[in-house]
Amino acid sequence: MTIKVYSGLSLVEEDVRSVLPDCEVAGPVKRDDLLADIEAGIAVIVLIDGKFQQSLAVSTAEIMDALRAGVRVYGASSMGALRAAELHPYGMTGHGAIYEMVVSHPWFRDDLLGQVFFEPTLESASVPYVNVHFGLHALQAQGVLNPPDRALLDELCKAIHFSRRDRATVTQAIEARDPPRKDALIAAAIEALAHDQKRLDALGLLERVKADLQRATELNRQLLSSQRESTYHDQLDPAVEMRVGILLGP
Repeated sequence: MTIKVYSGLSLVEEDVRSVLPDCEVAGPVKRDDLLADIEAGIAVIVLIDGKFQQSLAVSTAEIMDALRAGVRVYGASSMGALRAAELHPYGMTGHGAIYEMVVSHPWFRDDLLGQVFFEPTLESASVPYVNVHFGLHALQAQGVLNPPDRALLDELCKAIHFSRRDRATVTQAIEARDPPRKDALIAAAIEALAHDQKRLDALGLLERVKADLQRATELNRQLLSSQRESTYHDQLDPAVEMRVGILLGP
């Protein structure tokens, strides 16, 4: 079974192979990549990072084509979370805190996932809002920030264009607002900028894919065992057949 993972920003290749050592690893997904994967017979596609400004973004239509072709498609973290939020009713599997945020908040904007990176190194030049958002909530949970200060910093970071969100612009925004405890808030914001929810969600998704494949392998073993013991296919355990169908698709 061929597995292909599109990342490069949230995870580097070594991160991906530490969980799925035999998969194909590609950079951020772009338009028409999945059409080539369908033709190549890829069985499982994992969407994490994607291009959307310098190239056309991967479309919902080509993901639907992959699903109709029997490909299992997962998504998390960035472009993967966005497309999974749009297509989970049709069979795409989403995972992680960012995915849940996109699904549950009608106000969510695509650019809140965006960041600028340099090609071909994929070095990041800005910080996505979602990382800051979850970083600020983590600091509130630790008692470093109270709810009003967390909300203020969230508002200021969210208002900065995704291509410019970094330590300098966040610091400037806080200084311009000049709130009480300004220096402490700047320190907290810089700490939140270092939080990497995209990476956490991406690693969690890879572990989920690994577990699903292990479960599918075991169910297929049960199916083959049942086939050997049965003269006719209609004597197989229907529950086993159903679970295999859910895991592997038609």
